[in-house]
Amino acid sequence: MLVFFSSALFCFCLAIFVARIFQNEQSILGFCNTINLYVLMSYLASHQSFNGSKKG
Repeated sequence: MLVFFSSALFCFCLAIFVARIFQNEQSILGFCNTINLYVLMSYLASHQSFNGSKKG
């Protein structure tokens, strides 16, 4: 029940977030850059941790 509530709340906040972003196009570019940066950082973090565990 709590998981369903938190996921529904997350979707609701995400919908508001996206709606506010799409109000102006300049923010869309910033949003895409933020997503790209997050993906790149998570990829590097997982890649480094994998190499570290492989050596050990």
